[in-house]
Amino acid sequence: MNFSEAQMREQAQKLAPTPWLVTEEDHRIQRKRERRLLIAEADEHVMAVWHERFPEDVAAKNKFWEQRRAVRAAERTNRRERKALAEAQCELAVASTWDDNDPRWEDAFLSSDYTTEEDENEE
Repeated sequence: MNFSEAQMREQAQKLAPTPWLVTEEDHRIQRKRERRLLIAEADEHVMAVWHERFPEDVAAKNKFWEQRRAVRAAERTNRRERKALAEAQCELAVASTWDDNDPRWEDAFLSSDYTTEEDENEE
């Protein structure tokens, strides 16, 4: 880009004309984007007006989401506590029934296939 007034690439891009849309598909995509942008801007404007006219609705919405966040946080805490309890019970059950030299440790943690000793003997 040969723009003597532009010192940086961004400035030159701002001075350059926008590129032509080449195909009908490019035109269609551009129109679709423009419609979506207009809809989004209209939605933002309508929501701003709504917030000004009905502050009690805004307060109710904020209260609802605050309560919902609190309920979800309590549920997460409950799940974490139940998981920790279950893991502790599993550790106690495994630790209390298997000693360190029990061969079931190898089966539980190392074996990933489903063959039995009988299957191995047949081969």
